[in-house]
Formats: sequence, structure tokens, C-alpha cells
Amino acid sequence: MTTELFHGYALNAVDAKNRVSVPAAFRDVILSRSDTRAVVIAISEHSPCLIGYDSRRSAKLQADIETRFAGDWSPARDAQARLAFGASEHVGMEDTGRIILSPTLKDMGEIDRHAFFLGAGEYFEIWNPKLLLDSPGLDARMARIIRRQLDDKGVAL
Repeated sequence: MTTELFHGYALNAVDAKNRVSVPAAFRDVILSRSDTRAVVIAISEHSPCLIGYDSRRSAKLQADIETRFAGDWSPARDAQARLAFGASEHVGMEDTGRIILSPTLKDMGEIDRHAFFLGAGEYFEIWNPKLLLDSPGLDARMARIIRRQLDDKGVAL
């Protein structure tokens, strides 16, 4: 697997057809790490946002579950597998870099008219910017970045 990781941030509009542009830097990582022009969008395990990653990361998620539960086929293992694989969608990426968020994904991420993309290394996050700003423990510098992006694009929350 390549060592390229997701870095950076972007605020992008979500149009009436639920299309949103994946930031160019994130698209470059997806294309370098995967054979397909697609991304997996899933529900975050710990935050009220969505996460995105290349399709090859699924194998790592499966390996992590196998390591964590080591043959234990408990309800906790089932719940973890459901969250990792059942609460995700393979989403095609247009040549222009746009993806379409299904109504379910939009609802799960509470995404409305804007999506704030945030690099997180092996994956990236997609936030409703208001939810991210309201997150407990958000670093003040990150809050300034988000507010600056909102101001630069003339977005009022």
C-alpha cells in the first residue's frame, strides 16, 4: 500500500442532486492508492460525521477486526463488522471529482448545503461544518480554519 495520506481541508457546496466535489488533493490520494475511481463513504465510529477512504482500506479494516476479536464471534464483533462494512457505500467519482451522497449518507452525516472535508491520515472526514464547530474539544486553531473557510465562501451558519 502506498504511503500517501489524506492531508488538508476544504469546504465544498452540496448541490440539489446531492453532488459534492472531493478536494483535488484527496482525489489524488484516492487515485494513487486504488485501481478504481471510487471511494468508500462510511459512518464514523466515534464522531457525528462521515469518513471516506480508498477501497483497499477495507482489507485493513477486516484485518483489524480479526486481530481485535481473534476468532471471538461475539455480538461485539458482529456490531463492529456491521458498522465497518454494513454502514458504508461504494461511491463512484465522476471525472470532475464529484461524488453523490445518498440520502442515507447525507442523513447519517447530517450534511446539508455544505460539507467540510478534513484529512485524517488513512481516511478523511466529511462534516456538517456547524457540527464540527460545535464539537467538544475542537482545537481553537481548527475552529479558526473552519470559520475562515465559511467566511471566504460567504456561508452563514
